Amino acid sequence: MNKKTLKIITIFFMTLIIWIALNTISAAASFDASISSTNIKVGDTVTVTVKANNAAGMYSVSANNSNMSKVSGDTSEFLENKSTTITYKAVKAGTTTITAKASDMTDLDDDSKPVTGSKTFTVTIKSNETTTTEQPKQEEPKKGTIDTCYINGIKVKEYLNVTNKDSVSVKVNTSTKEGLTIYNSLTKKSYKVKSGETANVQILEGTNTLTITLDTGAKATRKIYSQKEEEVKPNVIEEKPQEEVKVLLKSLSVKGVKAEEDKIDLSFTPEFSAEVYEYKILLDETLEDITKLDIEAKASQDDFKVEITGNEELKEGENTITITVKSKDGKTTTTYKILVTKEAKVVPIVAPTVEVEQEVIKPLWNRTQQILITVFTSIIALMGIAYAVIEYRYKKEPETKIPNSGTTLEEDMNKEVEEDKIGEIPFAKVGFEKEEDSKVDILKEETQPEFKDIKEQKNAKEEELKKQTKTKRGKHF
Repeated sequence: MNKKTLKIITIFFMTLIIWIALNTISAAASFDASISSTNIKVGDTVTVTVKANNAAGMYSVSANNSNMSKVSGDTSEFLENKSTTITYKAVKAGTTTITAKASDMTDLDDDSKPVTGSKTFTVTIKSNETTTTEQPKQEEPKKGTIDTCYINGIKVKEYLNVTNKDSVSVKVNTSTKEGLTIYNSLTKKSYKVKSGETANVQILEGTNTLTITLDTGAKATRKIYSQKEEEVKPNVIEEKPQEEVKVLLKSLSVKGVKAEEDKIDLSFTPEFSAEVYEYKILLDETLEDITKLDIEAKASQDDFKVEITGNEELKEGENTITITVKSKDGKTTTTYKILVTKEAKVVPIVAPTVEVEQEVIKPLWNRTQQILITVFTSIIALMGIAYAVIEYRYKKEPETKIPNSGTTLEEDMNKEVEEDKIGEIPFAKVGFEKEEDSKVDILKEETQPEFKDIKEQKNAKEEELKKQTKTKRGKHF
């Protein structure tokens, strides 16, 4: 490998190192975001990870609707050369767009260089069948129904006429196997039995109203009319008692109202059911502008009255909203509650700034420039060392001609006389050339016998020259 080839290789590697360094430095500062999943079910969670690479500043993460609710993490804060996570929970089926972007973020090496970046993720939320089937567990137990009632073996729906009876045999079957109580309003007596068993109920003359009550709370009535044998009261018609009417809601929807009167649909837990009387709503930082709720509650009957209180002027913390359903006569009421938790807005605590007048000494070079200068200096130093080695290794050596190679003995002697100036030749070179001269002399003596006499004359001259030199030094000192 010659000197020119080594120089070309050195320049190539130097250029490659500089190119890699510049590309690494220029791509160091950036903002990135990722999401754990974009296809989930109601109740599942997703995690959004944001990262500042060699950068510092604010970031923001937001969801465009209430289908997802934040569980943990900060949706906006200062971030410096690290990553952080925000967790959302799916509370309603649909599609939600989550956006993560850098805000007022700069390069750590050069704070005048802004760092931008934005990523959008579209999350599809499917309904969760498991959640739907588990929902009835939150409802009150079903009360059951009275299937059949037998009096003396006769199936009775409502009325039964008997004559001259002190008691009747009553057997009741129900849809559940719970215990039940038979109460006669005329005798003021009650009888505790089990479903399918028979009770002997005392009957007085007149209308005996039997109220059958299950342990679960379900009720039914049967009436027995008793008369003397001689009395005949055909077509006895009595007014049927009104069935117990439940005062409930038929539907419920909630919207959040912002200060500018914009409305947004809100989800609540658990899902609405007429016999579930308490619900919860969470207003996180993304919904902090909501000041009141627009609630649409429809009663199970049109003549029922619905009253809503506490849905305005929402404050930070827990707010209780009451929905009261009243019957037409106002005697029966049912109350529903919505517990709204409004998260407090996090305000960063800023320490008071004390201005101190002092001279700000800025470094002559920023971090990027310092790295480049260090790289360039190291490369130049390495090139200098490599060049010096190449120059020394491949420097042209003096050619040694053997006798009879085209020069005469006289020319060789003249050349040897010129080389007598040993004091002017560097030490390393003198040793090298003496070794070469001794080889030449041996060759000349072997090929030219007369050269030996000439060499002896030369050695005599050298000895004389050394004596003169020593004499001059002695006089000098």
